[in-house]
Amino acid sequence: MKKKKNYRKKGELSRLADVYFSEYLPSREKEIPDVESFAVFLGISREELMRCEGEELFYVLTRIAGAKKQLAMCGKIPASVFTFDFKNNHGYGDKAEKSDEATEVTIVGKAVDWCD
Repeated sequence: MKKKKNYRKKGELSRLADVYFSEYLPSREKEIPDVESFAVFLGISREELMRCEGEELFYVLTRIAGAKKQLAMCGKIPASVFTFDFKNNHGYGDKAEKSDEATEVTIVGKAVDWCD
């Protein structure tokens, strides 16, 4: 089993992300930036990584998302995989069509007759 890296110290998660992108990924040509891949690099589970809080995790997830978006735009990641990943790992979702607030509509002219 891979030894856990000490990522809990302030600034360490960001530093490890820099190592992940500059050394770890380039040494693995077929591996793409990914939440699970980064967790493996740290020697922890995805769930443990996602329990981290704060700006450092946001920084890491944003770097991963940015890299994946570029791969998707170049056709190297299928759109369905990209969409699934962004919804499950990066907090994205479909745009809500309905609002929680009531909207008042005023009908005037001939349309008033149609409302009866």
